[in-house]
Amino acid sequence: MKNKKYIILLLLLIVLVATFIYFKQAKKEHVIISVNSYDISQEQVDRIKEQYNSFGKDVAEAQIIERLIREKVILSAVKDEGISVTKEEVEQFTDEIFLKLQEDEEFLNELLEKNKMTLEEYKKESFATYELSLCSQKLREKVQNEKNIKFDDYIDDLVEKAELIRY
Repeated sequence: MKNKKYIILLLLLIVLVATFIYFKQAKKEHVIISVNSYDISQEQVDRIKEQYNSFGKDVAEAQIIERLIREKVILSAVKDEGISVTKEEVEQFTDEIFLKLQEDEEFLNELLEKNKMTLEEYKKESFATYELSLCSQKLREKVQNEKNIKFDDYIDDLVEKAELIRY
């Protein structure tokens, strides 16, 4: 059960990293939603859908948009709470992820090939995604310990209160 959760988390992180890589490489994108001043573009949604499809998963566009809205809300909450991580924490987390990835060499090679990158390039591009993931973990701990509320309930409440502008 723990391995299954880890694999799911790992796949989500991989999708997030790939999204970040494509987003960084993109020129001007068509913004469809702004969430607390963070933009979501149609191109970003399309890339995520394509990435899921490349792993044999069919995900509805509405689900992708909902997930991206939640991510932007989490990003806002992390910023509002003053949460950060050190470079060393992110590097250690990155090393742990890549050790696990290297256990399945075929999967890792396929991942690198799809992103047209070397392992070192992928690690470098993954940094911001893993940084956000660690900040999100810290936010989860803070919410559960200090606010004594379930993290998902907290984020649901923030999503309801978020400034959403649809274009």
